[in-house]
Amino acid sequence: SCHFFRYRGFSETWIKNAKANIERYGNFSDHSVGQLFGLFRNRPVIVAGSGPSLKHNASKLKDRGQIGLVSCLHNFHYMEDLGANVDLYVSLDAGPITITEVSEGGSRTAEEYWALTKDRTLACFIGTDPELLRKWQGKILFYRCPIPDEQIENAFEDVESFHTYVSCGGNVLGSCFYIAKCFLGANPVIFIGADFSFGYDVSSTTGNLQFHPWDS
Repeated sequence: SCHFFRYRGFSETWIKNAKANIERYGNFSDHSVGQLFGLFRNRPVIVAGSGPSLKHNASKLKDRGQIGLVSCLHNFHYMEDLGANVDLYVSLDAGPITITEVSEGGSRTAEEYWALTKDRTLACFIGTDPELLRKWQGKILFYRCPIPDEQIENAFEDVESFHTYVSCGGNVLGSCFYIAKCFLGANPVIFIGADFSFGYDVSSTTGNLQFHPWDS
């Protein structure tokens, strides 16, 4: 029953957002993440989560040479402050928290960070918050996630029969990995910031256990 209500709790938001997004962008299939197929075929790609351990090696990303970089959107301000030149940002969440996280913890204003998006590409779930996409000034590509609920899947089919699936495992880092491996053709895939939990470093200014490499 918990499994059932977990999806029911998000279903209205997912479907509402998908309808708003297709009205703005037209068919998702015309803006599919499949456009990136083979972009890094048989080349190494770094996949960056937003766990607290990211701070230990993120500063080296700027000098990674020809290695690709796919990052969770949570890291946007952090990566941009480092000059990491991310090849692809990925978002999975459907709520407005994705909007505030673009600048939360950064050194610039929210407006300055949104201006930086004009040179970046975002891959996102079709149920992404429409306001995030309105603020994003660069290229936007869509994907769909398999959801084990027939009613939700049918509702998405009514929006568009769009079958560019990303099997995310329920988290955005999973989306990053799947896209890097199955669409970009990366080999090998290198993980950083993939803590999947709170960290035990209490050196933050708040003195609390950290969920991100910055105070949040």
